[in-house]
Amino acid sequence: RAQKDLAADIIIPLDHLPAYNVSKAELSRSLRLSHLWETRSLSYHVEQINDQAMYSVIHGGLDFSMRKESIDYLSTLPFDGVAVGGSLGKTRNDLGNLLQYVLPQLNPLLPVHLLGIGDMESIENAVPLGVDTFDSSYVTKLARHGSILVAEEPKPLDLRKKKFQTESIPLSPSCDCYTCKRFSRAYLHHLCRANEPTFWTLASIHNLKFMTNSMQKIRKQILDGVV
Repeated sequence: RAQKDLAADIIIPLDHLPAYNVSKAELSRSLRLSHLWETRSLSYHVEQINDQAMYSVIHGGLDFSMRKESIDYLSTLPFDGVAVGGSLGKTRNDLGNLLQYVLPQLNPLLPVHLLGIGDMESIENAVPLGVDTFDSSYVTKLARHGSILVAEEPKPLDLRKKKFQTESIPLSPSCDCYTCKRFSRAYLHHLCRANEPTFWTLASIHNLKFMTNSMQKIRKQILDGVV
């Protein structure tokens, strides 16, 4: 109801997220609880759609039989899209194996959202498998800890390091975000070391711009038939 009142464009129903290492019985109980909540949410949603969409959330952890059960049940309901949620494993291999199992079984006409995944390596691996959208606090969490995503480096810059205190260049020479246009690495290093809240904002602006640019490149690759 809160999401309806807020006029959210895409609504994700409340679901139950069990721990990674729960027993099969606990995982099964969690699955059924999520299905119950999702069904209730959908019933409320369809009474007053208001140009809003509601996605189902596929659960089952790393137990493929439960993932299949979740897919089979939720695919009978008139959701507008599908979100892959629950425990996605501890490694990128776990995630990749899970997506390779789940995605071919989904309705190809519905958009697919991957919950809680936001690092570029995982995104680049998931898009060719059929994932359309992602959500995560990853880039802002990095920013709060002084980690900066740049196109010129394979790993984030750790702006807490002293080597940045004399660098007068922007965070990324190829970036045109507000932060890169106006502030040097040295100044941002100073803000970071001083634990200034302004740094979190400026670093988040840059990291979000990096992700926007990266997703635009992936979109172009899709349109060009490369992905």
